[in-house]
Amino acid sequence: SPCGAAEEAGLPSDADWRARTLSIIIECLPPDMSWLELKNLGRMYGYVAYARTFRDHSGLCGLLEFSDQDDKERAVQALHGQLLDGCPRPLRVCSGSHPKDRARPPDSGSGGSDADGPTRRTP
Repeated sequence: SPCGAAEEAGLPSDADWRARTLSIIIECLPPDMSWLELKNLGRMYGYVAYARTFRDHSGLCGLLEFSDQDDKERAVQALHGQLLDGCPRPLRVCSGSHPKDRARPPDSGSGGSDADGPTRRTP
């Protein structure tokens, strides 16, 4: 099928490419931060196509997907090591998608894209 042709040829899917190239994971977020607050934080560095929060062993984490690789890199540089109000540890920021994001655990937070406006979308 045309949709599977890229995978059969060993090429990454569009979603895999976006996850590796345009997405960042932010660990050590304040425990009460919403996905919309996370998205607004990301908007300081560029257009955020998607944002969501989720919990793992380190506490509250977030996923931001930017529409531009330069915006993503700017966000990584600016946010890594920052200390946000309500959080005792500095932020840890890395590129790429989180394994749990693909599985979308039932206790994960909500997320949305700029195209969705302020509405909430659950996984």
